Amino acid sequence: MSPEKWERVKALFHLVEEASTAERDRILEDGCKGDDDVRREVLRLQLAAAPSDFLEDRSDLRLAVGARLLDRFEIVRLLGSGGMGEVYEARDWRLGSRHIALKTIRPDLARDSRFVQRLTKEVVLAREVVHPNVCPIYDLFEAEEQGRPLRFLTMRLIRGETLDALLRRRGPLSAVEALPLARQVCAGIDAAHKAGVIHGDLKPSNVIVADNDGVESATLTDFGLARTFEEGASAGHSSLVLATPAYAAPEVLNRTPVTTAADLFSLGVILYRMRMGGLPGLGAAMPAELGWRRAITACLDQRAENRPARASAAIQTIEGTGRRPPSKWLWAAAPVALLAAGWLLPGRAAVSRWLSPVPKTRHAAVLPFDTPSRP
Repeated sequence: MSPEKWERVKALFHLVEEASTAERDRILEDGCKGDDDVRREVLRLQLAAAPSDFLEDRSDLRLAVGARLLDRFEIVRLLGSGGMGEVYEARDWRLGSRHIALKTIRPDLARDSRFVQRLTKEVVLAREVVHPNVCPIYDLFEAEEQGRPLRFLTMRLIRGETLDALLRRRGPLSAVEALPLARQVCAGIDAAHKAGVIHGDLKPSNVIVADNDGVESATLTDFGLARTFEEGASAGHSSLVLATPAYAAPEVLNRTPVTTAADLFSLGVILYRMRMGGLPGLGAAMPAELGWRRAITACLDQRAENRPARASAAIQTIEGTGRRPPSKWLWAAAPVALLAAGWLLPGRAAVSRWLSPVPKTRHAAVLPFDTPSRP
């Protein structure tokens, strides 16, 4: 990136950060002027500067500790806040004071009848996803709190930390550390897709990592933005606002019809961040292991139809058990594809090495050697 463009990125980042939430999207669009490279770099800076949006302590409680909803759910504590609302730990007294997670729906979304109808349908679908790596949703409720209508979801309470928090605390993971978590994330994605559910907002803060006697387990949460791929729904206004741009596929940002391939793109960004600690972008390095590079490159393909059909295919590629390409030259072209997509921009010296022709004249060097002396 040129110094001039980098100054433009920094200036736009500060403008976006200082703007109100309602104005940020407009300022980003105006400032980018159609330059996708600038957009990606601004989003990368926002990710680095922003705290996790799930399981992140905040003081602006909407529901007081001890409050009871529907004479059934008692609020224990605030767990965090996300794009859709706030998440609390609560006791369900109808189930013998069992501890659950309770997620409120933002008031502006709760008043949108179309959003509520879609959410209700998606909750019904999400309940069909039964898998150890997917957090089950129990039900959708409507109550009244402080004279105002309140909608909320109840789901299993998983004690742990988000993958986002883990990566901030530990930094990039080694291939050995990342693979078990990646397997479980992919297994959860495939289970949801098999049930006809698209997550729609996959990101590290929607993955909870629990430590079970030294063995880490990953669970996908927050299927509130999921859409059925039978409907071929396109990303509407609400989806675009709530989905996280840094992890969203091009078709989501462009508001074109989305399929399960959108989740595969988000998976590629997650895999990259697990291994490298940041987002794929200008000047970003790739993992040293060929399998990881292949899997990430395939998931991040700009064309949805070129991405893997299943998340498990990414794991097979990482482990070297997937179907190999017909020619070695296909993978030799991967860096060029990444360069064209804007995800990888190596230094000028590296580009020169790629593009420099192979010398026609070959040389061999013969090194002298000593004859062993006789005794």
